[in-house]
Amino acid sequence: MARMLQTSGGYPHDTDRRVAMVVLNSLDPDPRVWREAESLARAGWGVVVLAGKRPDQKRVEEGDGFVVLRLFQGFPYGPRPVETLLVWTRFLSYVFSRKRRRFSVVHCHDAETLPLGWVLSRSDGAKLVYDAHELFFDYVPADRYLRSPWQRFKNRVLRGVMSLVERRAIGRCDRVFTVNSSLSRMIEARYGLKERPEFLYNARRYTSVERTTYLRERLGIPVYGKILFYQGAIRPDREIERMIEILPLLEEEWFLVVAGQVSPPRYLDRLRRLAGSLCVGRRFSYGGFLDYEKELLLATASSDMGLFLLPPTNLTYRFSLANKLFDYVMAEIPMIVSDLPEMRGFVEKYGLGIAVDLERRDEIAGAITRLAEDRAMYRRIVANIREAKKELCWEKQEGKLVTVYQELSSSS
Repeated sequence: MARMLQTSGGYPHDTDRRVAMVVLNSLDPDPRVWREAESLARAGWGVVVLAGKRPDQKRVEEGDGFVVLRLFQGFPYGPRPVETLLVWTRFLSYVFSRKRRRFSVVHCHDAETLPLGWVLSRSDGAKLVYDAHELFFDYVPADRYLRSPWQRFKNRVLRGVMSLVERRAIGRCDRVFTVNSSLSRMIEARYGLKERPEFLYNARRYTSVERTTYLRERLGIPVYGKILFYQGAIRPDREIERMIEILPLLEEEWFLVVAGQVSPPRYLDRLRRLAGSLCVGRRFSYGGFLDYEKELLLATASSDMGLFLLPPTNLTYRFSLANKLFDYVMAEIPMIVSDLPEMRGFVEKYGLGIAVDLERRDEIAGAITRLAEDRAMYRRIVANIREAKKELCWEKQEGKLVTVYQELSSSS
């Protein structure tokens, strides 16, 4: 456990190396931001995360060695001019406050934070770091996932404006991070960067996890049942339907559990109706929105296989290597994933599971059945996972992050 920094007015004050991380969400959860903040604090940086705020959250919160200061009670580019004005007014009052201490690095998470981060970095004469969690210029959900022409229009305008901001700002950043090697190469090529962005996997810290009965007890799944588990965003563009549609092709002992934030809430009703229409309603369960630190790994480790059947509807999805895959690794369960470049390379390199053609339900069901029935194959994959998790953990990524920050510090 890292030491807790002594604070004054919400600012770490025991170091002259200070980082402002800018993120627009409420950090509930945002594991990547938390891990990066913890790692930099362990390395001796004073870290303040400037984040969004829900009504039930405190304005100032202490993390493991860093401080969260919640400034954004709204969205700085929303459709309501009054809300946008209030967010920017509050942020600028913070930037130009004489009471706060100045930062030496401003670390922006995603393109939407770049305008805010750029203002803060110019005010403080700080280095500017950009952490691209996705390919923002292409992360526009297909029209069929948005219910109205007005929603589609707003979404495209915002993404278009932010992609222009990204293009203008990224060349002025001192360092750029992203989430995997494919995105690193694409960002370098698109913007003609002099240096390829460093990539940091969205991995967990190394954890020893024992098999549990968490989901069986919580959801009433019989002891003989085998559990397919999906965790993450539950929304139309993830096409959770295809997971339900393979259940009729599997033996009655197979159950599907999905867990995560549902958006919109009515989407869960649609999934339940689909399961009912296919006569697999009792074999489909929603596990709720699980606490990342306290529940998620317990639930994952009580499953038999992890699923991630993501459709390649945009470049970010096509080259995805999501958090959940590293959670499946840490929980030591084999995985069935989309046959897409990063995921296929991931499971094949380390021998973690099987990549399948999304359009072939019979192939998906066949892969699940084969992996379950071939016990030697299953044990071999679990053994591979136990070895791979030593490499696919945050401790390995942490070193790359700290090295970049050491270079930034030495070049100041």
